[in-house]
Amino acid sequence: MTNAALSELLAEHGLAAVEVPGTDGGAILALNAGARTLRLTGESGHDFLWMNSALLEGRMVEEDPATGWRNFGGDRTWISPESDIMIEDLGDPWRTYRMPPSFDPGHYEVSRDGSGVRLSNRCVVRNHRLNAEAEIAVDKTIAAILNPLRTSDAGRLLVSAEYIGCEQTTTLSLLSKPVRGMRFGLWHLTQLRSPAEVLVPISEPTRPHTYFGQADTTQMSVEERLVRFRVDGTELRKIGLKADAVTGRMGFVQELADGSWSLVVRNIIVNPSAEYVDTPWDDLEDTGYAVQCFSNSGPDDFAELEYHTPAIGDGTGTSSYTDRSQLWAFRAEQPIIQRIARRLLAVDIQECCS
Repeated sequence: MTNAALSELLAEHGLAAVEVPGTDGGAILALNAGARTLRLTGESGHDFLWMNSALLEGRMVEEDPATGWRNFGGDRTWISPESDIMIEDLGDPWRTYRMPPSFDPGHYEVSRDGSGVRLSNRCVVRNHRLNAEAEIAVDKTIAAILNPLRTSDAGRLLVSAEYIGCEQTTTLSLLSKPVRGMRFGLWHLTQLRSPAEVLVPISEPTRPHTYFGQADTTQMSVEERLVRFRVDGTELRKIGLKADAVTGRMGFVQELADGSWSLVVRNIIVNPSAEYVDTPWDDLEDTGYAVQCFSNSGPDDFAELEYHTPAIGDGTGTSSYTDRSQLWAFRAEQPIIQRIARRLLAVDIQECCS
């Protein structure tokens, strides 16, 4: 499915998609629903992000019968804390989980912003635990960015790698009067195809918190400077790491069907002095989580690299926060991908996905 045909299909259902050319070929496709980067496509046509198969087959994504939410795929923007906003009853979280349509799909206005795309939304968000509401605004731009290795000594050795990258700049603002105890953060979630291995560089050996699923050693390992998390669709799993433990980069590496390898790197700003307000569902006092990884189970073969930003609202000292992050995607033969991983993540991936 070409981007033009996909944009036409989405437009038939009242959605707006805009294409942005990559700096080294390929294209980025932004979608207003959930302020998504729906596609990150290299020059060869390889899609680095997971996208719902219905769209590839020329069909609209169906609504979840329980929640009404449509999972288009790609890289989307939500609002945290999840326990307060998405879950109506923490005593029965799985059956009372609801996606607020105010921010996904939301009512994002789409416009060109230089060579990129701007997505803007104002909405009301409800905190179920506090039984209160607040009005917020999300303003996001998506633009193509240059290869981060273009000027490095290693760059000359990596010219054969296919590259596409984008940068997102997102501002979250509180428009209404602060409510006591109510705080919000941006929550960015990148969906990618599994099976694969998630690589999270860490400052020292730190065991992630397991939100759900089994924390067994066959799926996850903690090394001196790295957490490895195998995502293969066998079980619903989620792990999280706090801001003081992570370095600001995450990787997603996999072997592709044609024998080549891909590596997607997310580069984020982490501030351990700030307030990170997303928590496990069973401990609302356990704050500070900046990075999370999710592995889906069942027919939808995707996993997620997730990160949270410092919060705004009551007790944070601010009513607005601007976040900037990058996605760098590479495809090449395994030795080249190994070299890129060493340069950008400071990890050895020789044994990945084996």
